[in-house]
Amino acid sequence: MQRSVYFRRILILLVLALFLWTLLTALLYGMLSKPVFTRIKVDELKPKAQAMATIAAASFMQQDPYFDSILSSSFEFFDAWVFVVDGLSRDIRNTSLPEDAGQLEPEINAQIEQNLDSILSGESSSIWFTRRMRGGSREMLFIGVPVSLRFGRQSGVVGAVFFVKPLEELSIGLRNMNIALLTSSLIVFLLMMIPAYIATAKLIQPLRQTRDVALAMAEGDFSVRADTKQKGEIGELASTMNNLAQQLSGSISALTFERNRLRQVLEGMGEGLIAVDADLNLTQINQAALSLLGFTDSNGISQSANENTGQSAYPGSEQSGLDQSERPDLDQPDAGPRPQQPTENSPEESKASGSGAADSLYSDTHSSDRGGLHWQKAKRQPVAGQPLSQLIGHDNPFKESSKLYKTFMEAIESKKSIKTTMACTNERKIQLHVSCLQDNRGKIVGAVGLLRDITESERLEQTRRDYVANVSHELRTPLTAIRALLEPLNDGMVSNEDDRRRYYNILLRETARLSHLINDMLELSRLQAKSLPIHMRKVNMQDMLSDLKLKYQTQAEDLSLTLRLPDHLPDCPDAYGDQERIEQILVILIDNAMKFTPDHGEINIRLAWDEKSIYVTVADTGIGISPEDLDHVFDRFYKADKAHQQPGTGLGLSIAREILHLMDQNISVESKPGEGTAFTFTLSRYDNQNVDTF
Repeated sequence: MQRSVYFRRILILLVLALFLWTLLTALLYGMLSKPVFTRIKVDELKPKAQAMATIAAASFMQQDPYFDSILSSSFEFFDAWVFVVDGLSRDIRNTSLPEDAGQLEPEINAQIEQNLDSILSGESSSIWFTRRMRGGSREMLFIGVPVSLRFGRQSGVVGAVFFVKPLEELSIGLRNMNIALLTSSLIVFLLMMIPAYIATAKLIQPLRQTRDVALAMAEGDFSVRADTKQKGEIGELASTMNNLAQQLSGSISALTFERNRLRQVLEGMGEGLIAVDADLNLTQINQAALSLLGFTDSNGISQSANENTGQSAYPGSEQSGLDQSERPDLDQPDAGPRPQQPTENSPEESKASGSGAADSLYSDTHSSDRGGLHWQKAKRQPVAGQPLSQLIGHDNPFKESSKLYKTFMEAIESKKSIKTTMACTNERKIQLHVSCLQDNRGKIVGAVGLLRDITESERLEQTRRDYVANVSHELRTPLTAIRALLEPLNDGMVSNEDDRRRYYNILLRETARLSHLINDMLELSRLQAKSLPIHMRKVNMQDMLSDLKLKYQTQAEDLSLTLRLPDHLPDCPDAYGDQERIEQILVILIDNAMKFTPDHGEINIRLAWDEKSIYVTVADTGIGISPEDLDHVFDRFYKADKAHQQPGTGLGLSIAREILHLMDQNISVESKPGEGTAFTFTLSRYDNQNVDTF
């Protein structure tokens, strides 16, 4: 306990507080006690001085045996010497002073002379003061009162009576009291040292336990707990530390599991991944990258890397020592982190794995179709630790064979991320995105490149650009058919009633389809031109959403879907916007959710709000949207369905976004493939604004 800095500081503070209390008490008492006791003595002697002045006025400065006897015996009567002063002649009669004070009489008379005028002038009814005699050994108390005589109806001050009292007895008494007070304070100070030490020790003990818990947590032991029996802030601190240990334990377990799952995802993801060190030697390469580069052996890099270098091709496993056999089973959600066994390579093994000719870089495999992506001719699997330059040897399927190596080298030298596109001989395009890897000191330790086949996305982009032209072109066929049906009807060439009805049904169906397409295009154009009126008014969210649920409940049940509204819908505040347009947005989002949610799925409408806005979310448990499509879902005519098998024009989300922009609101999307999609848009809260039209 003596080694605790905090303990010593608290103990020193307590000791210092006690010491200052003792010292200040003694000083303040010494400073204040003397004036208080002097005033008490003045109040005691003043009535006696006034009585003596009354007796002196009866026979003022005349021979009076009675007065003379009182004056000579004044010290025995009043415990003070009496000095009587004639105001006219300034003569002074006084008590005979003892021998040891006889030499003080002239100085006493001088002090009386100095203060006599204030009494004779009538300015003061009495005065008192203390003076230390010139010798410095004795201090005197002077009390003066006037002597008044009445002359007919008038009275006047004719002299003064002064009581002079030595203060030796008072000083001795005060000194003894100060010594007693100081002694008692020191005793109390010494006695309080023991409980102060004990109290400080008890205060520090739970803090030391809490510190031990923190040190154990720093070492990775989250099972240690602090004592929470203490009351007040210390108990709350211990409880907080225990809660922190429990939460950290759960968080680290979850992070470990997520790390292992991420490794598994990287191993099986569709995008290619190539990782190199600062010297451009391979450290990681997954099966997708091998496929994109023309290596089709299903055994992949993992087996080759483990057999030749002892390193796992599983991303990041060389740092954690996690073997492929220790990867978590993603089909078991409760699978947690497994024991890790660190592995190390000897310098000889590392040297052997990082050197050698091109024949050691590849493992044998059979040739395949030379013209396609799986082109391959007697190629061998690359091995981790080999130079990246040997990965792009002769007979490479890329037109720009050295671009892969140059891009990695440029990213490491420039310390920037580089994104480029590489062309293949079979007219396919591979997008390469290289990012640098830095350690905690900012030093470049390698780079990671992602390869993605963007051939289809490039085609989709071109399809999207041509879509408007295609729609206009496709309008000609139904319009021609409609015209071909209308002309015979107009000319009276169709006389059969059944034929006419069949013609009318075809005309109605084609017209409705064209009208829907044209209306969507026109409405989007008007929205983008801001020519469509928006009527802002108060909107009751509960009524609107309840009506929507009634409209879609039957359709949802037919599709084996569940449509849910939030439980706190009655508590939702009113919105400020165009109710018809808000319903149109919700209809678009619900229709999309029904299209892409399989049977027994759910469509949830959620609400949240703050002081300014209401957040409306339409979430489903459908197929989701791939990350590369998320940035384009609000584009005109864009469809994530590459085969265009789902109905619709691809304009709904664009219309929804434009409507919200006209109301100064936003819409966003979050999605995970296979888990579902959530569209969230904002609405202003109703704040008694006037209804305006835009």
